[in-house]
Amino acid sequence: MLVLSRRVNERLLIPCIGAAIEVVSVRPGGAVRLGIEAPPEVVVLRAEVAPRSEPPAAPAARPPLRRLLLDRLNNLSLGLALVRLNAGGENEEELLDTADDLERQLGELRQGIAALLGEGGGERAPAAELRPA
Repeated sequence: MLVLSRRVNERLLIPCIGAAIEVVSVRPGGAVRLGIEAPPEVVVLRAEVAPRSEPPAAPAARPPLRRLLLDRLNNLSLGLALVRLNAGGENEEELLDTADDLERQLGELRQGIAALLGEGGGERAPAAELRPA
Protein backbone atom coordinates (compact mmCIF):
# COMPACT_ATOMS: atom_id res chain seq x y z
CA MET A 1 0.00 0.00 0.00
CA LEU A 2 1.25 3.47 -0.88
CA VAL A 3 0.63 6.02 1.88
CA LEU A 4 0.73 9.72 0.97
CA SER A 5 -0.11 12.97 2.70
CA ARG A 6 -2.17 15.55 0.83
CA ARG A 7 -3.67 18.89 1.84
CA VAL A 8 -6.97 20.38 0.75
CA ASN A 9 -7.03 21.01 -3.04
CA GLU A 10 -4.02 18.76 -3.66
CA ARG A 11 -4.44 15.90 -6.10
CA LEU A 12 -3.19 12.38 -6.69
CA LEU A 13 -2.91 11.25 -10.31
CA ILE A 14 -3.29 7.70 -11.57
CA PRO A 15 -2.23 8.13 -15.22
CA CYS A 16 -2.55 4.48 -16.27
CA ILE A 17 -6.33 4.70 -15.89
CA GLY A 18 -6.71 8.45 -16.44
CA ALA A 19 -7.93 9.16 -12.91
CA ALA A 20 -7.30 11.93 -10.37
CA ILE A 21 -8.23 12.12 -6.70
CA GLU A 22 -8.43 15.50 -4.95
CA VAL A 23 -8.82 16.29 -1.26
CA VAL A 24 -11.87 18.57 -1.31
CA SER A 25 -12.16 19.25 2.42
CA VAL A 26 -11.38 17.96 5.89
CA ARG A 27 -14.30 18.12 8.31
CA PRO A 28 -14.18 18.34 12.08
CA GLY A 29 -13.74 14.87 13.47
CA GLY A 30 -11.30 13.91 10.71
CA ALA A 31 -13.70 13.03 7.89
CA VAL A 32 -12.04 13.72 4.54
CA ARG A 33 -14.05 14.55 1.41
CA LEU A 34 -12.46 13.33 -1.82
CA GLY A 35 -13.28 14.28 -5.37
CA ILE A 36 -12.55 11.57 -7.95
CA GLU A 37 -12.26 12.17 -11.70
CA ALA A 38 -12.09 9.03 -13.83
CA PRO A 39 -13.19 7.87 -17.28
CA PRO A 40 -16.70 6.35 -17.39
CA GLU A 41 -15.30 2.82 -17.82
CA VAL A 42 -13.41 3.03 -14.50
CA VAL A 43 -15.61 1.79 -11.67
CA VAL A 44 -15.15 3.62 -8.35
CA LEU A 45 -16.82 2.04 -5.30
CA ARG A 46 -16.58 2.44 -1.55
CA ALA A 47 -15.17 -0.77 -0.08
CA GLU A 48 -18.26 -1.32 2.09
CA VAL A 49 -20.61 -1.38 -0.92
CA ALA A 50 -18.41 -3.43 -3.25
CA PRO A 51 -19.57 -6.98 -4.02
CA ARG A 52 -18.17 -9.34 -1.40
CA SER A 53 -17.61 -12.23 -3.79
CA GLU A 54 -14.66 -10.61 -5.52
CA PRO A 55 -12.79 -7.33 -5.26
CA PRO A 56 -13.69 -4.87 -8.02
CA ALA A 57 -11.18 -4.88 -10.84
CA ALA A 58 -10.80 -1.64 -12.72
CA PRO A 59 -10.64 -2.22 -16.46
CA ALA A 60 -7.60 -0.79 -18.14
CA ALA A 61 -8.47 2.40 -19.97
CA ARG A 62 -7.07 1.78 -23.42
CA PRO A 63 -7.69 3.40 -26.77
CA PRO A 64 -9.40 1.22 -29.39
CA LEU A 65 -7.18 -1.26 -31.24
CA ARG A 66 -7.60 0.65 -34.50
CA ARG A 67 -6.22 3.85 -32.94
CA LEU A 68 -3.31 1.99 -31.31
CA LEU A 69 -2.35 0.38 -34.60
CA LEU A 70 -2.58 3.57 -36.61
CA ASP A 71 -0.59 5.51 -34.00
CA ARG A 72 2.10 2.82 -34.00
CA LEU A 73 2.33 2.92 -37.78
CA ASN A 74 2.65 6.69 -37.76
CA ASN A 75 5.37 6.54 -35.12
CA LEU A 76 7.31 3.95 -37.12
CA SER A 77 6.98 6.04 -40.26
CA LEU A 78 8.20 9.18 -38.51
CA GLY A 79 11.14 7.30 -36.96
CA LEU A 80 12.10 5.94 -40.35
CA ALA A 81 11.96 9.43 -41.85
CA LEU A 82 14.24 10.71 -39.07
CA VAL A 83 16.73 7.91 -39.74
CA ARG A 84 16.84 8.87 -43.41
CA LEU A 85 17.20 12.59 -42.62
CA ASN A 86 20.11 11.91 -40.28
CA ALA A 87 21.87 9.61 -42.70
CA GLY A 88 25.29 10.95 -43.54
CA GLY A 89 28.79 10.31 -42.36
CA GLU A 90 30.85 7.19 -41.87
CA ASN A 91 28.00 4.72 -41.31
CA GLU A 92 25.67 6.09 -43.95
CA GLU A 93 25.47 2.86 -45.97
CA GLU A 94 24.71 0.78 -42.88
CA LEU A 95 22.12 3.33 -41.72
CA LEU A 96 20.42 3.33 -45.11
CA ASP A 97 20.37 -0.50 -45.14
CA THR A 98 18.68 -0.42 -41.74
CA ALA A 99 16.19 2.15 -43.00
CA ASP A 100 15.41 -0.04 -46.03
CA ASP A 101 14.83 -3.05 -43.77
CA LEU A 102 12.59 -1.00 -41.47
CA GLU A 103 10.64 0.27 -44.45
CA ARG A 104 10.12 -3.31 -45.67
CA GLN A 105 8.93 -4.41 -42.23
CA LEU A 106 6.65 -1.40 -42.00
CA GLY A 107 5.07 -2.30 -45.33
CA GLU A 108 4.48 -5.87 -44.16
CA LEU A 109 2.97 -4.61 -40.92
CA ARG A 110 0.74 -2.19 -42.83
CA GLN A 111 -0.56 -5.02 -45.05
CA GLY A 112 -1.17 -7.30 -42.07
CA ILE A 113 -3.08 -4.60 -40.21
CA ALA A 114 -5.18 -3.77 -43.26
CA ALA A 115 -6.07 -7.46 -43.61
CA LEU A 116 -6.82 -7.76 -39.89
CA LEU A 117 -9.06 -4.70 -39.84
CA GLY A 118 -10.78 -5.91 -43.01
CA GLU A 119 -11.62 -9.26 -41.40
CA GLY A 120 -12.70 -7.77 -38.08
CA GLY A 121 -16.37 -7.28 -38.87
CA GLY A 122 -16.53 -4.15 -40.96
CA GLU A 123 -13.98 -1.87 -39.31
CA ARG A 124 -11.55 -1.45 -42.17
CA ALA A 125 -9.10 1.40 -42.26
CA PRO A 126 -8.85 3.23 -45.57
CA ALA A 127 -5.47 2.73 -47.24
CA ALA A 128 -4.70 6.46 -46.89
CA GLU A 129 -5.10 6.15 -43.10
CA LEU A 130 -2.55 3.36 -42.97
CA ARG A 131 0.08 5.33 -44.88
CA PRO A 132 2.56 7.58 -43.08
CA ALA A 133 1.62 11.23 -42.83
